[in-house]
Amino acid sequence: MKLRAFFIVLLSSFLFSCGGENSGAPSQGGSNHLVESWKVPLAQSVNIQGDVFSGRTIYGNYTYFDPNSKARPENSSEFRWIIDNVTQSITSETFDLVNEHIGKDIVFCVTPIALGNVNFIGDEVCSLPVTVSEPSPITTSLDKIGQLIVGDTVSAEYTCDNCNRSLTTFLWQVDRNEDNIYGNTINVNGVTISDLSSTAESLTIENADVNKKVRLSVVTYSQSGQSSAQEEYNIYSRDSVHQFYTGRSTNAGLRNDGVAFSWGGSSSSGLDLTNVESVSTFYSSNIVTAKKKDNSVVYWGSSPSGTEPNALGAVPSFGAVAIWKTNGSVVTYGGATFGGDISGVSGLLDSGVVEIVSNNYCFSARKDNGDVIFWGGNFCRVEGPAEGLVATDIQTLYRTSNSLFAGIDSQGHVKSWGSIDNVNPQVDFTTVEADLQGGVSQIAATGTAFAARKSSGKVVTWGFENTGGTTTIPVDVTANLQSGVISLSATQSAFAALKSDGTVVTWGNSTRGGNGGVLTNIKSVVGNDQAFAAIKNDNTVVAWGGNSGGTIPGDISAQLVDVNALYALPNGRNFAALTNSGKVLAWGANKAEYDAIASQVSVDVVDIKAGWSSFIAIKKDGSVVVWGWSIAGGDPTTPDDITNELRTDDDILLESSL
Repeated sequence: MKLRAFFIVLLSSFLFSCGGENSGAPSQGGSNHLVESWKVPLAQSVNIQGDVFSGRTIYGNYTYFDPNSKARPENSSEFRWIIDNVTQSITSETFDLVNEHIGKDIVFCVTPIALGNVNFIGDEVCSLPVTVSEPSPITTSLDKIGQLIVGDTVSAEYTCDNCNRSLTTFLWQVDRNEDNIYGNTINVNGVTISDLSSTAESLTIENADVNKKVRLSVVTYSQSGQSSAQEEYNIYSRDSVHQFYTGRSTNAGLRNDGVAFSWGGSSSSGLDLTNVESVSTFYSSNIVTAKKKDNSVVYWGSSPSGTEPNALGAVPSFGAVAIWKTNGSVVTYGGATFGGDISGVSGLLDSGVVEIVSNNYCFSARKDNGDVIFWGGNFCRVEGPAEGLVATDIQTLYRTSNSLFAGIDSQGHVKSWGSIDNVNPQVDFTTVEADLQGGVSQIAATGTAFAARKSSGKVVTWGFENTGGTTTIPVDVTANLQSGVISLSATQSAFAALKSDGTVVTWGNSTRGGNGGVLTNIKSVVGNDQAFAAIKNDNTVVAWGGNSGGTIPGDISAQLVDVNALYALPNGRNFAALTNSGKVLAWGANKAEYDAIASQVSVDVVDIKAGWSSFIAIKKDGSVVVWGWSIAGGDPTTPDDITNELRTDDDILLESSL
């Protein structure tokens, strides 16, 4: 009995170790084969799924495989997470990442376990390490709160994902110099104008910002500040006129939505003036040109109206227009007397032109190599050939209103060319050229003469003697112009020099501003056609010169206190003054028209545009008031009603990166 029992136990043990019907072992096939050994389960393709960012949940991923012929199902496999070689307490397939994990390597490990009790635990297999990082911040929206009205404050409003709002940076930029570039400084007609930039979250609109384009940009950062989103921006403006341009008797405007228009001496009715980028006028001309976004130029006014394709810009003279094209060549339209005929210089204007400057009768084109090509009508001639190459290496061009030009080359040397007749005595440029070989800070012009202010404060003049070309007419003031001059102003026939001690020295035509003698306690001067006006240190105003405002009426003079700025056009017939309280006072040829609208400009005016015989007052909300000679731009209903074009509505979004 004992021996039989022993064999039964031995057989049972053998069968159990080799598998059986319910053992979980693979089938043995037949009783005559050897019993197959168990193989452990495997974990394959072990990896980490999900964004390995702080604040996110990641998932361990793998493929379970049992290599036996009768695969056993997976039981409760074991998991392990390792961060920088330190095993974590988490034993599930998921893991929540937090900021303290940033920059560390994380590994997911699996120990596969099969259902059964023989060789059912496999070897641990781990994923490749993955570095934990922050989620990249994303700016999802950007807007502003408030309106672009002078005195009001606008604030940035934005939303972002994965960001730390306390680290967000802002940048407000106002295109004060109106060149469609934000954050730069340029020289405009001898005046340096800088854009406004502010990194605050809000911006208070100032007088200089009225109707200007405003760019708001934002950069958001991750929670730790180690990464940032790309800059997102919006560009806003008032739904109003962005800029005004004044000509002889024509005024023009360009709205922030790209619509241009004109009124007064030249109507724009019937022209396609949408998608306009820039407008050009000349204060002695009624011709207007508009450059469109499709690189076409529309021109209208005294010369035939038309459109020129493939153009980069255009400028008018009194009776012609010159256009430089995308290939650098030049075309002209209009009367030959005013520069409309380029047949004599066409071979010099077939390429390379990057800028053209005009006056009443002539044009000067600057090429990309600095060469200047000069041409024009009967009044335009230089020593030697009447037209052609007149200067080289020129960087900046200047003009008088008639037919003289000047330029400064790359070495700072001044050059000059042009003439108007052979009768009037003039100071030849060659006699003063040696004194203009550098250090020139400003060049001012009358109708037929130039004055250059050097960095030393000395003034050098040339051109027609009776319009400021010499400092000895009407009296010799040369000794007073050897030093200390800080700015120059001009009428069409006289100059005024403001010195650092507050004195003003005048010369030129005695009936058109040259008769001021020496004035004191002055801080700024402007000139129009025949007269000067100046703000004194006590913010009162003094004027002198001819009948375009040289005498201030008594009712106006009494109110000219606390004056902040004076306005006039070089050939204008009026002056306007703006007080610190936003009130406008005007005198000159169109005082009666001013009196009719005086109550409308008694408060809230922040800027003024001067025309030949009209003014445009811009109020702090962007609205405008126009007055002056009706046929010269003083009436917005003449010759066509452009009241709608002058309207001001709420702010508009011009451009966005989002």
